[in-house]
Amino acid sequence: MLLVTVAFASPCPEAPPRLSPPWLHVERSQNGEVVARGRRRRGERHGTWCDWAPFGRLVGVSTWDHGVQHGPFHRWEPDGRETHGGFLAGERHGQWTETRSSGNVMIQGTYDGGLRVGVWTEYGAKGPYVNGERHGVWTAPDREETYANGVLHGVRTRLVDGRPVRT
Repeated sequence: MLLVTVAFASPCPEAPPRLSPPWLHVERSQNGEVVARGRRRRGERHGTWCDWAPFGRLVGVSTWDHGVQHGPFHRWEPDGRETHGGFLAGERHGQWTETRSSGNVMIQGTYDGGLRVGVWTEYGAKGPYVNGERHGVWTAPDREETYANGVLHGVRTRLVDGRPVRT
C-alpha cells in the first residue's frame, strides 16, 4: 500500500470571494455563483485559475498560457479523491497521481506529450506503458498478465502469496 501526502499550497481561497479585483475575470453559474476566477489575456485564460463547485467548494486549480493548459494542475472531488499533475502545451505531462480520500494511491505514473510512459501503478497493479499503451508484464497482488501494445497477450497467471498457482 502506497500512501502519498502532498503539500499543496493553493493560491485560491477556499470559498469564492464576494468581490474580485477588476483585473481578475470571474465566471458565474446561471444563478450568479462564482464558479471560476483568474486572469485573461486577449480573451483567453492566462495564469492561475481557480474553480469552485456550487455552494463555494474549491474543486480545482489550474495554470494556463494564452488559453492552453500549461503548468501545475490540482483537482479535488466531492468523495475526497485528489488528482494532481501538470500540463505542457495542453497535454498531460510529467508525474500524475490520483489518491483516495485516505491518501492511498489509486493511479500514479508519468505522461509524456499526453501519453502514458514508463512504470505505472493502477489500483494495485503495476507495469509499464509504451506509447500510451500497456506493454510488458503487469503484476497485481492476485495475478500477473502480459500485454503487447495494449492487448492482453498470453495467459493470465493467478498468484497466491506472490507465487503462481495452477487453476
